[in-house]
This record gives sequence, structure tokens and C-alpha cells, in this order.
Amino acid sequence: MITLLTGPNTYTISEAIRDASTVFDGELERYDGSELETRQLPDIFMGGTLFSPRRMIVLRDLASNKQLWGDLEQWVERVPEETDIFLVEPNPDKRTRTYKLLQKHASIREHKDLVDEELVNWLQQRARSEGAELQPDVIRYLITYVGRDQWRLSSELEKLLLSEKPVTQQLIRDVVEPYPEATAFELLDAVFRRDAKRVEELVDLLSGREDPYQFFGLLSSQAMALLALVANSSKRPADIAGDLGLHPFVLSKLAPVARNFGRPRTERFIENLAYCDNRIKTSGVNPWQQLKLTLLESCSS
Repeated sequence: MITLLTGPNTYTISEAIRDASTVFDGELERYDGSELETRQLPDIFMGGTLFSPRRMIVLRDLASNKQLWGDLEQWVERVPEETDIFLVEPNPDKRTRTYKLLQKHASIREHKDLVDEELVNWLQQRARSEGAELQPDVIRYLITYVGRDQWRLSSELEKLLLSEKPVTQQLIRDVVEPYPEATAFELLDAVFRRDAKRVEELVDLLSGREDPYQFFGLLSSQAMALLALVANSSKRPADIAGDLGLHPFVLSKLAPVARNFGRPRTERFIENLAYCDNRIKTSGVNPWQQLKLTLLESCSS
């Protein structure tokens, strides 16, 4: 049997393979399609030994080799019943004859990235499997702090559970390493709450691990998204995200800030960032120091 695993969610694809391998009594065979040659296909699809009649094979990125992807046609209908083959192709060309043949003779499973509530449910179930109960608001905070990548979420959740403390927003801030987009959002939130102490803490944290110019660009893009929300308060965040080409998740997290602080203060903040950008580019100042001064000034304005 052939199973084609497609889609961008490498985490759930890996889990599907792991689940299948747990009920397979034998040695898993793995092949990288970019390193294979046509002459190897007969052994992969039709091989086997008297000592191990059942086989489980994982073939990744075979479509990256057009010759092999085309040669696959002649093997799709010839796989022995005792052989399970998993083809991992994140984005196969659906126009090819090989894909159309797989539609007829293989099981195709698409693995999409999880949406917000699916991530919340998944994390809650993961925590329960380890004997912990996480509240939905804490889980949503973790997603905001870490991002939506399931590999990172899984790793950070494990760190939190290993602390053997109740998982709270404060514990997340103490234990988890935030991703840059989350830190930019938290910086904006701290500025508009006039929390100067938190602004200093975050900038000091960032200065030790992020490129200042890349982070400034990220912060500026979120600030402009915030301005778009403020200037278009009658429109839904999802519609504004479409207009700007941004992920709706970003706009949904910025929406509460936009509602609370309004246009005049947001515009002053944008002006302060523009001045900071000019200072960094023309005066040779320390970029992190200049950004800290700018954000602290915005806290008091």
C-alpha cells in the first residue's frame, strides 16, 4: 500500500509516520529522493527478504527528482500487499501523471497547519497526556509567545511541564524563549501600557540574541499594521490582513492594542520609530540603545 503525505505541516506528517511505525514489527527503511537513482527503485518497491516479509518504507522528496517522479508510475500498481510505502511530498505537482495515478491507487492525506482553536485543543490534549491541565487562556498566551510552529510549541510545552510548576503566563515568561514576532508584539503592548520596566527587560533580552536591524524591521511592520487597524476601525482585522498581505493571526493579536490606544498616540509612536530609524542609519549610535530610548520615550508620551 502507498500513502502520500502532503502539506506544510511537517510535525503532523512526522507524527503520522511515527504512529504507523509503532505498530510495525520490523526495521523502518528511509530514503531521500534527491539521492536516489532509477536503478534503485525495483529493490525499494519490490525487494524484501525471507527473514522480513513485511516492510515499511519512507520516501521523502521524490518529486524533487523529475526523472524518478516520472519513473514512479510503473511501480505504483506493483507494490506487494506486505509493503507499506509512505511518500512525503509537501507540495507535489498535481498536474503530473504520477500524481493522478496516485490519486487512483494510493491513500492521499493532506497535513495543513493547525488554526488557532485546533492548536489550543492539541496543546491541551498534549498536556493532559502528561498529567497536566492547562487553561485555554494560558495556552493562547503560549501560542502568542512562541508562535504557531508545532515543533517549537511541543518543545516549549515539554520545558514548562518539566518545571513541575503550575503553568501560568508568568511561568511562560520565565521559562520559554519567545520568538521575534511575539517579542515585537509584547514590546508594542508594553509601550502602550506605559510599562517602562518591561520595555527595558525585553530590549535587554533581545540585544543578546537578535540582529537589531532585522528586529527593527519586524517591529516597524507590526507598528504599521497597528496603524492600519486604528485607521480602519470599522473593518474586520481579517479583511485588513488581506489588504496588507499579512497573516490574520498578527492582526488579531494587535486588535486589542488598537482599540485601547487610538490613532493620535499610534501616529506619534510611528513618528518616533521613523526618527529612531534615521538616527540608527545616519549617526552611528548603538541601535539597541537608540531603540530603547525611543520606546521609553513613547511610554511617557
